[in-house]
Amino acid sequence: MHLLLTFALTFMLSAQQENGSEMMEKVINAIGEEGLKKLMNAMDDYDLDKLMECIERHCEMADFVDLMEKMLNALKEIPHGDKLIYKLMKGLVKHGPLAELVNELSEELMLEIINALDARAIEKIMNVGRHQVDNFVLMPFRKEIMPIIMKANDGKGLPKLMSMLTGDTNAKPTLPYHQPVPGGLHPGMSVYVQGTVPKHANRFLLDFACCQHDGADIPFHVSPQFDAENIVLNTFQAGRWGKEEKYKMPFQKGDPFEVIFILSGVGYEVIVNKKPFCTFKHRMPLQSVQNIHVDGDLELQSLAVMEGPMMGNMNLPYHQPVPDGLLPGMAIYVQGTLPKYTKSFSELFRVNFACEGDDIPLHFIPTFVWNHIGLNTFQDGKWGREDKRNMVLRKGEHFEVIFIVTEARFQVLVNRKPFCTYKHRMPPQSVRDINVDGHLELQSLTVIGGPMIGNMSMLPNNGYGTPKNLPILMGSVIYYPPMPYMGYIPRDLGANRTISVQGFIPKNTKRFEIKFMAGQDIALRINPRMKERTVVRNSFLNGRWGLEENYLPFNPFQYDQYFELSICYDKHEFQVYTNGHPFFNYAHRYVPIEHIRTLKITGDVTLSYIKY
Repeated sequence: MHLLLTFALTFMLSAQQENGSEMMEKVINAIGEEGLKKLMNAMDDYDLDKLMECIERHCEMADFVDLMEKMLNALKEIPHGDKLIYKLMKGLVKHGPLAELVNELSEELMLEIINALDARAIEKIMNVGRHQVDNFVLMPFRKEIMPIIMKANDGKGLPKLMSMLTGDTNAKPTLPYHQPVPGGLHPGMSVYVQGTVPKHANRFLLDFACCQHDGADIPFHVSPQFDAENIVLNTFQAGRWGKEEKYKMPFQKGDPFEVIFILSGVGYEVIVNKKPFCTFKHRMPLQSVQNIHVDGDLELQSLAVMEGPMMGNMNLPYHQPVPDGLLPGMAIYVQGTLPKYTKSFSELFRVNFACEGDDIPLHFIPTFVWNHIGLNTFQDGKWGREDKRNMVLRKGEHFEVIFIVTEARFQVLVNRKPFCTYKHRMPPQSVRDINVDGHLELQSLTVIGGPMIGNMSMLPNNGYGTPKNLPILMGSVIYYPPMPYMGYIPRDLGANRTISVQGFIPKNTKRFEIKFMAGQDIALRINPRMKERTVVRNSFLNGRWGLEENYLPFNPFQYDQYFELSICYDKHEFQVYTNGHPFFNYAHRYVPIEHIRTLKITGDVTLSYIKY
């Protein structure tokens, strides 16, 4: 089989034109026969079939990059494989800050980075070769790369990297400055702030706030106070300040500074001028932060929110803090992919709703050996009676699980269908952490909503019997809305509010549309076209289409993948984010915005939820 495939690869690749096939040919020529054997031994039958199919049907560059993820670990085991990866990286990364970084660092330092990262991280970097110029693609791997980067330019490599990632540092933001954070903050993300303290400085502030309006809750308040020679950390909630935490002033008047806030499941880890400074434990949920506000006596050069594990393969075990506990009306949305082969593992993965101590009010664990899903509670040092349910998950497939909190029970939905209910054996308000571990690719864990507003009349009390295509209403969130979808935007959804849409793109998808409408007029149409690999934006006003906008630095819509869009609009423009990253802005062609009352979604996609 391998000998035949080797011959087929060599023959067919030689006949291909300049594209992904030629890149593959260069790889195979570079690794030689022994390297090719190692490569094929590292790939299972499914991946080998995918490779053959790619070659037979003309291997595009995008397909080549997809296959590289499976091949990179094998390449790292081949002599001089790291140098081959480096050459591939230089060939593929031709645009944006990462191209500057690759060119800025020596080959020796780049080889150190390649050897420090796993195949998934390197594949993310190579995705930039498909014009997906994601400025923040390296940040989730900062622990591995920062010590290496800091060797560059006599230890000045980190500011160089940050300035590349945050863009043009000559364009200084004006104060007060507001940085929106659609979708909230999540563990694994970072916030990087760079500036200079004026010689006359008295004090300045950084507020990680729930929204931009005056009087909003502030989960994390940072206030350097030069008159008192200390820095104050606090939380503002429900109209009052919490207990202050004070530290010795780390800044000097007249000097530049850089601060990195690394967000963990425990709190905000603060690094000042490359040195660990302190940790501020969470008093409010991270995801409640929707805006970062800077004001006072400083010259702000840059502020960047660096994406980390939220969508995509998240590091396990993963912890999501719930400082205020779970309340009726809240929901926990989990999505991921199960491994194709589980070998001898009896536990595929588990989700724990845990308290501060050892107690676990809800333990959710699929077990393939016994072909069931178990639910249980761990209290006072012992497990209760396990509630066993039939296995509904499939190896090698995507899955979605939603845990909805009600007064009496958790209602569990699996893959768009009501699955079971689990009566509370402990108060859900006691939950302080949701953690996931085991054998899966975790792509998203989101705590949605707050105390229930409205009703859940479309979800039966016993958790069973909901027709497959019937949407589930829970306050301002609609789970599994049917396609095509048409909904009315709540009247209190004014400027600076966000609508979130999450869904899945099947392999047969050709195109779909998201429309914001005012009567028959379309204020904004977002139109991903899968074959053309583009996303068209336009408006339909007074019976005619306007001028299309289609340029984007990257395209987040991929076959067989989840997507998440957050659409925020103010009086001037729509601001659209995908998976936490800025995606595009679209200036209003239709005013006033309060006339935009309808959201319509059509096409070949399935929707997971819409949150108003």
